[in-house]
Amino acid sequence: MPPLLTARQLGKSYVAGHGRCWARVQVLAALSLDVGRGERVAIVGPKGSGKTTLLHCLTGLRRPDAGTVRWDASRGTPYRLCTVPRELGRVGHHEALLLELADDPVLVGEWADALRERRSPGETWLVLASRGAAVTELASRVLRLHEGALHAVPTPVGRPARVADGGAQFHRAAPGR
Repeated sequence: MPPLLTARQLGKSYVAGHGRCWARVQVLAALSLDVGRGERVAIVGPKGSGKTTLLHCLTGLRRPDAGTVRWDASRGTPYRLCTVPRELGRVGHHEALLLELADDPVLVGEWADALRERRSPGETWLVLASRGAAVTELASRVLRLHEGALHAVPTPVGRPARVADGGAQFHRAAPGR
């Protein structure tokens, strides 16, 4: 079965400045991502790391400078973008929920509680957050957005991890398994 979301070699930059004083800032640099059906992926990174730009490129709100984004929409609308935790209770079943969490630790906790209560088998989550161990604990895979690229984040001992390496995916058991 093909991934629900496939992004390949995404690149996005912005120009900042005024008049003769300007610079081009590369936000996403050849970023690739596969998200399978039923997978729960958390992408973490500090403010300014490109999480919002990535989310906008994945949803078509911004056009990447390079690369491709493909959603498998064979079952209708493939995703729903949620903006507040209480909205989750009113959202019907969608193949994927895309969530960008606020930096406020209280709101991150509210998101984590709302996600724990949501029991939709087979539903895919893509959560973008600056921080929030409570949210990353719910993920089957955690990636860090740094310098325009995604990097695998090790998971706690005893928990199986899904790690992405250059677009390829493989399973890695925690030590002692």
